[in-house]
Amino acid sequence: MKRTTCSPILVAAESLGLLLFCFCPACKQAASTDTATPQVTASPSVTAPASASALPSASAPQSGSACAGKYQGEYAVSNVKSALSHKEGAPEQWETDDGKTLAGKGTLTLQVDSSNVVSGNAEGALGQQTLRGYCDETTLRVRLDSAGDELSKIQNAYLVADLSGSQAAGTLVAATGDSLLRRAGSVTVRRVQ
Repeated sequence: MKRTTCSPILVAAESLGLLLFCFCPACKQAASTDTATPQVTASPSVTAPASASALPSASAPQSGSACAGKYQGEYAVSNVKSALSHKEGAPEQWETDDGKTLAGKGTLTLQVDSSNVVSGNAEGALGQQTLRGYCDETTLRVRLDSAGDELSKIQNAYLVADLSGSQAAGTLVAATGDSLLRRAGSVTVRRVQ
């Protein structure tokens, strides 16, 4: 199978553990010359349900959720340094990013229902997002969806946090829609009454 690198955006997506489809002419040409079905393997560092259909059915019997409840928390994110240089194919912006834009602290408010479905809101350094995701009794996996579609704003953000009692701690990873600014940091949430 002939491999073609599409763009720095694909490199950025790989660094965030995201799988994107590329529609550049070189990729279309490579795809049309392949006779075998390409095997794509990725080892994402963060996963979240792609849609509501990926979540368990609300009609399924529930034995009670250890996750269920309301949570509040904070995050702190900073610049992600690339292991690749511009000479090695990384976008120039990765090297010149001073880490001041879209970096800092923010707050999260989320609700986990009896079916372990997560919903909520976040605001702060990354802008305003709507939260959606799932809790599997020990881990929160949440996607942060931005309201707008401006490429220079955060569009791809995920958090994974391990639950321990009434608290959870983990990692938040985010990138702008054009993948030229990447941020990562810690997130903590605690159950509130």
